[in-house]
Amino acid sequence: MRRSIALTALVAFFALATAQDVFSPARIYTVGEKDVYGLSMKMATGQYDVSIVGKLSYLTKKLHENGDADLESNAYDVVMNVMGQEMKQPGGDVTIRRYNKFGAAIEKGVSKDKRQPIFMKFLTYRPATPMKVGQAVKIDEVLDDEAKTQVKGTAKLDSLIDGVAKITSVLDVTQSKTKKPTHFESVGYYDAKSSKLNRAESKLTNVDASEMEGMPPVNSITVVVEREK
Repeated sequence: MRRSIALTALVAFFALATAQDVFSPARIYTVGEKDVYGLSMKMATGQYDVSIVGKLSYLTKKLHENGDADLESNAYDVVMNVMGQEMKQPGGDVTIRRYNKFGAAIEKGVSKDKRQPIFMKFLTYRPATPMKVGQAVKIDEVLDDEAKTQVKGTAKLDSLIDGVAKITSVLDVTQSKTKKPTHFESVGYYDAKSSKLNRAESKLTNVDASEMEGMPPVNSITVVVEREK
């Protein structure tokens, strides 16, 4: 009897340990929930650097049966610094956009001027499968958007400690067959229960000039977002 109880306890222990090593990247949305993030971005060009700071808010407006959600987003308190000169920017339009369970905006049929910039669209891109600590997951996908965007690379669950999942990813994103892929190297920190983003840091290189209209060629973009509430 004691042996049976001990065996049951041992099985339960290993099952718990295994579960604690696995993270599901599928976001759990709740209608009415609002997230506010601080944004910091630096663009390095061959002529000068540009830095931008601001706030981003996301309000969950509607849930879909498949787990997607309509989020109302707003950018505000945006300040741009060019060669030491600070310029307060007008707030962006409040938009409602559908997002999938993995934090990616669904933009099929959306005009180019309404789409998310590439540095935000793939900042928190992650695989649509459960992730195990220490294992790298291969990503090779073609998105269902107007550009038939191709995403290739890997994502790895580095750690799952104190309710926070740390994911590192290296991606090459191609938005047209005639262009070279934009390269992303990112680190994301997620709430282990809801898969909500806490913080993300990303560096982009080989940025397509059409993504940064009105600017000289951009050598790199560094982006940091961190949840404030």
